Amino acid sequence: MRAWPITPLVLASSREIAIVDIRGAEERQLMGFIPGALPISPQTLQTQPQQSLAILPPQTPVAISCLRGHRSAPIAEWLAAQGIMEPVYTLEGGVLAWQSEGLPLCNVSSTQPDPVTDISGLIQLIRSCFVAESVEAMLSNPAQASTNDGFNPRKEVERILAEALEQHPDQTVALSHVIERLAVMARRHGHPLEHIVANVDRLNATIQNITAQNITAQNITDAAEPSPDTR
Repeated sequence: MRAWPITPLVLASSREIAIVDIRGAEERQLMGFIPGALPISPQTLQTQPQQSLAILPPQTPVAISCLRGHRSAPIAEWLAAQGIMEPVYTLEGGVLAWQSEGLPLCNVSSTQPDPVTDISGLIQLIRSCFVAESVEAMLSNPAQASTNDGFNPRKEVERILAEALEQHPDQTVALSHVIERLAVMARRHGHPLEHIVANVDRLNATIQNITAQNITAQNITDAAEPSPDTR
């Protein structure tokens, strides 16, 4: 078994191929990332391949991506040899080649957060973004919808939310994982890439805003409490 190169334009139009981004979080945030790409580090992928890819349907074709394609190629070859996913591709030229083709990336432009101020409002925003987008995508593309028989976007969103909130005690961390997984789902089910980018950037900006507000509120509370020496 071997890994095969795939160009950005072919990968962009091949929604059945899942994308795994092996770059770290800092690099992804700095350079942007492909909408619907699943972030998995090389270490995690090589030590826990089945667990890390468990959210994908069995034998899903996978394309490994990095910044320029140099790091993804050997990881793709290793994964192909394991026979867990088939076939396995490596993105030629990486994220930079994807961007040079004019394809959209998440986190490359400034996005205003939504004016929700708490976690419950954020959860409702996540629901509305991805459920409405799924319905719109199915209505606008009957051919794609016919391949998604049995897919219920509302149930899928609720399932992903429940799993993440159970696994992660920190709700903002849990919801960040939810956004990643829903973007993977959205790409697989034919959502326009530009719409996925808009939803992911908007939701991530909202998480950052809520987190900043919570930190500020906690700092104000801490400052207002008298020190032990003054009690």
